[in-house]
Amino acid sequence: MKLRVMFLFFCLETILLQATEAIEGVQAIQLSEAIKGPSWGYYQGGIPPPFWSCLANSEMCAGTMQSPVNIETNDVVKNSHIRPFYFSGLWKTAGIKMELKNTGHGVKVEFPNTQPIIEGGGLPGPHKLLDFHFHWGGNSQRGSEHTINGHQFAMEAGSYNKNYEHIVSKLKDVKNIGDKAVLDSFPIMNLFPETTRCWYRYCGSLTTPPCTETVIWTVFEQSICMSEDQISEFRKLIGEPEIFTEGDNNIVDTFRPVQPLLQRKVSLSCPRRRKYYYEQYRLNTNEYGCINHGYGNRKCHD
Repeated sequence: MKLRVMFLFFCLETILLQATEAIEGVQAIQLSEAIKGPSWGYYQGGIPPPFWSCLANSEMCAGTMQSPVNIETNDVVKNSHIRPFYFSGLWKTAGIKMELKNTGHGVKVEFPNTQPIIEGGGLPGPHKLLDFHFHWGGNSQRGSEHTINGHQFAMEAGSYNKNYEHIVSKLKDVKNIGDKAVLDSFPIMNLFPETTRCWYRYCGSLTTPPCTETVIWTVFEQSICMSEDQISEFRKLIGEPEIFTEGDNNIVDTFRPVQPLLQRKVSLSCPRRRKYYYEQYRLNTNEYGCINHGYGNRKCHD
Protein backbone atom coordinates (compact mmCIF):
# COMPACT_ATOMS: atom_id res chain seq x y z
CA MET A 1 0.00 0.00 0.00
CA LYS A 2 1.45 3.34 -1.05
CA LEU A 3 1.05 6.30 1.29
CA ARG A 4 1.58 9.95 0.56
CA VAL A 5 4.08 11.54 2.91
CA MET A 6 4.39 15.29 3.32
CA PHE A 7 7.94 16.40 2.70
CA LEU A 8 8.64 19.18 5.15
CA PHE A 9 12.06 20.44 4.18
CA PHE A 10 13.09 22.46 7.18
CA CYS A 11 12.26 25.09 9.69
CA LEU A 12 14.88 27.75 10.02
CA GLU A 13 15.39 29.78 13.16
CA THR A 14 16.37 33.31 12.23
CA ILE A 15 19.44 35.27 13.27
CA LEU A 16 17.88 36.23 16.61
CA LEU A 17 18.44 32.76 18.09
CA GLN A 18 21.05 31.30 15.79
CA ALA A 19 23.79 33.94 15.83
CA THR A 20 25.78 31.97 18.39
CA GLU A 21 25.87 29.00 16.04
CA ALA A 22 27.07 30.96 13.03
CA ILE A 23 30.53 29.99 11.84
CA GLU A 24 32.41 32.22 9.39
CA GLY A 25 29.18 33.79 8.22
CA VAL A 26 27.41 30.47 7.71
CA GLN A 27 24.22 30.44 9.75
CA ALA A 28 22.99 27.17 11.22
CA ILE A 29 19.63 25.48 10.77
CA GLN A 30 18.39 23.97 14.00
CA LEU A 31 15.70 21.33 13.67
CA SER A 32 15.98 19.50 16.98
CA GLU A 33 13.47 19.58 19.77
CA ALA A 34 13.61 22.73 21.84
CA ILE A 35 13.26 21.04 25.23
CA LYS A 36 14.01 17.45 26.25
CA GLY A 37 12.26 15.78 29.15
CA PRO A 38 8.93 14.35 30.27
CA SER A 39 7.26 17.64 31.25
CA TRP A 40 5.47 18.13 27.92
CA GLY A 41 3.75 15.51 25.81
CA TYR A 42 1.27 14.98 23.03
CA TYR A 43 -1.96 12.99 23.47
CA GLN A 44 -1.23 10.26 26.04
CA GLY A 45 0.86 11.51 28.97
CA GLY A 46 2.68 14.64 30.04
CA ILE A 47 1.37 18.17 29.48
CA PRO A 48 -0.77 18.12 26.29
CA PRO A 49 -0.39 20.75 23.52
CA PRO A 50 -3.31 23.02 24.58
CA PHE A 51 -1.54 23.61 27.92
CA TRP A 52 2.06 24.02 26.76
CA SER A 53 1.86 27.78 27.26
CA CYS A 54 1.43 27.17 31.00
CA LEU A 55 4.86 25.53 31.21
CA ALA A 56 7.80 27.55 32.50
CA ASN A 57 9.42 29.67 29.79
CA SER A 58 6.85 28.49 27.24
CA GLU A 59 4.38 31.37 27.25
CA MET A 60 5.01 31.85 23.55
CA CYS A 61 3.13 28.60 22.85
CA ALA A 62 0.03 30.82 23.08
CA GLY A 63 1.41 33.36 20.61
CA THR A 64 -0.05 34.53 17.32
CA MET A 65 2.65 33.12 15.02
CA GLN A 66 2.47 29.48 16.01
CA SER A 67 3.14 26.34 13.97
CA PRO A 68 2.08 24.04 12.41
CA VAL A 69 -0.69 25.48 10.24
CA ASN A 70 -3.18 24.33 7.65
CA ILE A 71 -2.20 25.50 4.16
CA GLU A 72 -5.21 26.38 2.01
CA THR A 73 -3.88 26.26 -1.53
CA ASN A 74 -6.57 28.62 -2.84
CA ASP A 75 -5.48 31.29 -0.37
CA VAL A 76 -1.72 31.24 -0.86
CA VAL A 77 0.06 34.26 -2.30
CA LYS A 78 2.16 33.50 -5.39
CA ASN A 79 5.68 34.85 -5.04
CA SER A 80 7.94 34.74 -8.10
CA HIS A 81 10.59 37.03 -6.61
CA ILE A 82 12.48 34.43 -4.58
CA ARG A 83 15.50 32.70 -6.08
CA PRO A 84 15.48 28.89 -6.32
CA PHE A 85 17.23 26.64 -3.81
CA TYR A 86 20.73 25.35 -4.47
CA PHE A 87 21.31 21.90 -3.01
CA SER A 88 24.84 21.16 -4.21
CA GLY A 89 25.90 20.35 -0.65
CA LEU A 90 23.21 17.68 -0.32
CA TRP A 91 24.64 15.54 -3.12
CA LYS A 92 27.94 15.04 -1.31
CA THR A 93 28.70 11.97 0.78
CA ALA A 94 32.45 12.29 1.44
CA GLY A 95 33.11 13.28 5.04
CA ILE A 96 29.39 13.45 5.92
CA LYS A 97 28.63 11.38 9.01
CA MET A 98 24.97 10.80 9.85
CA GLU A 99 23.64 9.47 13.15
CA LEU A 100 20.12 8.26 13.87
CA LYS A 101 18.97 8.90 17.45
CA ASN A 102 15.94 8.02 19.57
CA THR A 103 15.22 11.16 21.62
CA GLY A 104 12.34 9.72 23.67
CA HIS A 105 9.95 12.11 21.92
CA GLY A 106 10.76 10.89 18.41
CA VAL A 107 13.70 10.11 16.15
CA LYS A 108 16.11 12.42 14.38
CA VAL A 109 19.12 12.33 12.07
CA GLU A 110 22.13 14.37 13.16
CA PHE A 111 25.30 15.48 11.37
CA PRO A 112 27.89 15.51 14.21
CA ASN A 113 30.92 16.36 12.09
CA THR A 114 30.49 18.07 8.71
CA GLN A 115 27.07 19.61 8.02
CA PRO A 116 25.68 19.86 4.45
CA ILE A 117 25.21 23.36 3.05
CA ILE A 118 21.96 24.75 1.59
CA GLU A 119 21.67 28.04 -0.28
CA GLY A 120 19.04 30.15 -2.03
CA GLY A 121 15.29 29.86 -1.62
CA GLY A 122 15.01 33.35 -0.18
CA LEU A 123 17.15 32.47 2.84
CA PRO A 124 19.81 34.92 4.05
CA GLY A 125 23.07 33.33 2.93
CA PRO A 126 24.33 29.73 3.09
CA HIS A 127 23.05 27.56 5.92
CA LYS A 128 24.19 24.41 7.65
CA LEU A 129 21.76 21.53 8.05
CA LEU A 130 22.36 20.38 11.63
CA ASP A 131 19.67 17.69 11.87
CA PHE A 132 16.16 16.71 10.83
CA HIS A 133 13.41 14.70 12.46
CA PHE A 134 10.11 12.99 11.70
CA HIS A 135 6.48 13.09 12.87
CA TRP A 136 4.08 10.17 12.52
CA GLY A 137 0.73 8.90 13.76
CA GLY A 138 -0.67 5.76 15.32
CA ASN A 139 -2.23 4.92 11.95
CA SER A 140 -1.88 6.08 8.36
CA GLN A 141 -4.78 8.54 8.51
CA ARG A 142 -2.74 10.97 10.59
CA GLY A 143 0.84 11.85 11.37
CA SER A 144 1.99 15.07 9.72
CA GLU A 145 1.96 18.33 11.64
CA HIS A 146 1.22 20.65 8.71
CA THR A 147 -1.92 19.95 6.70
CA ILE A 148 -2.85 20.83 3.11
CA ASN A 149 -6.47 21.90 2.55
CA GLY A 150 -7.34 20.22 5.85
CA HIS A 151 -5.76 16.92 4.81
CA GLN A 152 -3.31 15.30 7.19
CA PHE A 153 -0.63 13.05 5.73
CA ALA A 154 0.56 9.76 7.20
CA MET A 155 3.90 11.22 8.11
CA GLU A 156 5.95 14.35 7.91
CA ALA A 157 9.58 14.23 7.08
CA GLY A 158 9.77 14.99 5.61
CA SER A 159 5.22 2.72 -2.60
CA TYR A 160 8.23 1.26 -0.89
CA ASN A 161 10.76 4.04 -1.04
CA LYS A 162 14.24 2.60 -1.52
CA ASN A 163 15.86 5.92 -0.68
CA TYR A 164 14.34 5.94 2.81
CA GLU A 165 15.58 2.43 3.51
CA HIS A 166 18.88 4.01 4.54
CA ILE A 167 16.98 5.27 7.60
CA VAL A 168 14.18 2.69 8.03
CA SER A 169 16.62 -0.25 8.06
CA LYS A 170 18.43 1.28 11.05
CA LEU A 171 15.36 2.01 13.20
CA LYS A 172 15.68 -1.38 14.87
CA ASP A 173 19.03 -0.23 16.22
CA VAL A 174 17.54 2.83 17.95
CA LYS A 175 14.47 1.19 19.47
CA ASN A 176 15.07 2.54 22.97
CA ILE A 177 15.59 6.04 24.37
CA GLY A 178 19.08 7.37 23.78
CA ASP A 179 20.05 4.69 21.27
CA LYS A 180 22.19 5.87 18.36
CA ALA A 181 23.17 4.28 15.06
CA VAL A 182 25.52 5.46 12.34
CA LEU A 183 23.90 5.56 8.90
CA ASP A 184 25.65 4.45 5.75
CA SER A 185 26.64 7.41 3.60
CA PHE A 186 24.16 8.41 0.91
CA PRO A 187 23.24 11.68 -0.85
CA ILE A 188 20.64 13.46 1.28
CA MET A 189 19.00 14.74 -1.91
CA ASN A 190 17.75 11.18 -2.44
CA LEU A 191 15.24 11.85 0.36
CA PHE A 192 13.74 14.85 -1.43
CA PRO A 193 10.70 14.89 -3.73
CA GLU A 194 11.31 14.37 -7.42
CA THR A 195 10.94 18.09 -7.96
CA THR A 196 11.74 20.86 -5.49
CA ARG A 197 10.80 23.74 -7.76
CA CYS A 198 7.83 24.89 -5.69
CA TRP A 199 7.47 25.38 -1.97
CA TYR A 200 5.19 27.00 0.59
CA ARG A 201 6.72 29.56 2.94
CA TYR A 202 5.50 31.27 6.09
CA CYS A 203 6.87 32.59 9.37
CA GLY A 204 5.98 30.62 12.46
CA SER A 205 7.39 28.84 15.49
CA LEU A 206 8.95 25.69 16.82
CA THR A 207 6.28 23.00 17.20
CA THR A 208 7.50 21.95 20.65
CA PRO A 209 7.99 24.03 23.82
CA PRO A 210 9.12 26.80 24.12
CA CYS A 211 7.41 27.35 20.71
CA THR A 212 9.79 30.19 19.83
CA GLU A 213 8.33 32.43 17.10
CA THR A 214 11.52 32.96 15.10
CA VAL A 215 11.14 30.21 12.51
CA ILE A 216 10.92 30.36 8.71
CA TRP A 217 9.02 27.33 7.44
CA THR A 218 9.54 25.73 4.03
CA VAL A 219 7.14 22.98 2.89
CA PHE A 220 7.63 21.56 -0.58
CA GLU A 221 4.55 21.38 -2.77
CA GLN A 222 5.25 17.84 -3.94
CA SER A 223 4.89 15.00 -1.46
CA ILE A 224 6.70 11.66 -1.54
CA CYS A 225 5.55 8.06 -1.13
CA MET A 226 6.43 5.50 1.52
CA SER A 227 4.96 2.07 2.18
CA GLU A 228 2.85 1.12 5.18
CA ASP A 229 5.55 -1.36 6.18
CA GLN A 230 8.16 1.39 6.22
CA ILE A 231 6.08 3.77 8.32
CA SER A 232 5.14 0.97 10.74
CA GLU A 233 8.82 0.63 11.64
CA PHE A 234 8.71 4.12 13.18
CA ARG A 235 5.78 3.04 15.38
CA LYS A 236 7.91 0.31 16.97
CA LEU A 237 10.22 2.82 18.64
CA ILE A 238 10.02 3.09 22.44
CA GLY A 239 9.60 6.54 23.99
CA GLU A 240 9.48 8.21 27.38
CA PRO A 241 7.02 6.16 29.51
CA GLU A 242 5.58 9.36 31.02
CA ILE A 243 4.77 10.63 27.52
CA PHE A 244 3.75 7.48 25.64
CA THR A 245 1.69 5.53 28.16
CA GLU A 246 -0.18 3.12 25.90
CA GLY A 247 0.91 -0.34 24.76
CA ASP A 248 4.66 -0.82 25.08
CA ASN A 249 5.31 2.93 25.29
CA ASN A 250 5.59 3.06 21.50
CA ILE A 251 6.21 6.50 20.00
CA VAL A 252 3.09 7.47 18.03
CA ASP A 253 1.04 10.60 17.30
CA THR A 254 4.03 12.94 17.61
CA PHE A 255 2.33 15.95 16.07
CA ARG A 256 1.04 19.23 17.46
CA PRO A 257 -2.46 20.26 16.25
CA VAL A 258 -2.58 22.98 13.61
CA GLN A 259 -2.55 26.52 14.97
CA PRO A 260 -4.50 29.60 13.78
CA LEU A 261 -2.92 31.39 10.84
CA LEU A 262 -4.51 34.69 11.97
CA GLN A 263 -3.02 37.65 10.04
CA ARG A 264 -0.26 35.66 8.41
CA LYS A 265 -0.25 34.60 4.78
CA VAL A 266 1.37 31.55 3.21
CA SER A 267 3.30 32.16 0.00
CA LEU A 268 3.96 29.73 -2.85
CA SER A 269 7.22 30.15 -4.71
CA CYS A 270 7.88 28.53 -8.08
CA PRO A 271 10.84 30.56 -9.37
CA ARG A 272 11.57 28.32 -12.36
CA ARG A 273 8.06 28.11 -13.77
CA ARG A 274 7.69 30.61 -16.57
CA LYS A 275 3.91 30.69 -16.27
CA TYR A 276 4.15 32.43 -12.90
CA TYR A 277 4.17 36.17 -13.58
CA TYR A 278 2.74 37.92 -10.55
CA GLU A 279 2.95 41.43 -9.29
CA GLN A 280 4.69 41.90 -5.97
CA TYR A 281 2.22 41.25 -3.19
CA ARG A 282 1.95 44.41 -1.11
CA LEU A 283 1.32 43.07 2.37
CA ASN A 284 4.39 43.64 4.48
CA THR A 285 6.48 40.98 2.72
CA ASN A 286 9.94 40.52 4.18
CA GLU A 287 13.03 39.16 2.44
CA TYR A 288 12.21 35.58 3.43
CA GLY A 289 8.77 35.60 1.81
CA CYS A 290 6.90 35.81 5.12
CA ILE A 291 3.82 38.00 4.79
CA ASN A 292 2.04 40.25 7.28
CA HIS A 293 3.11 38.56 10.47
CA GLY A 294 1.93 39.91 13.81
CA TYR A 295 2.97 39.47 17.40
CA GLY A 296 1.14 38.95 20.67
CA ASN A 297 -0.13 36.18 22.92
CA ARG A 298 -3.26 34.13 23.24
CA LYS A 299 -4.39 33.32 26.76
CA CYS A 300 -3.08 30.36 28.71
CA HIS A 301 -5.77 27.71 29.16
CA ASP A 302 -7.27 27.57 32.65
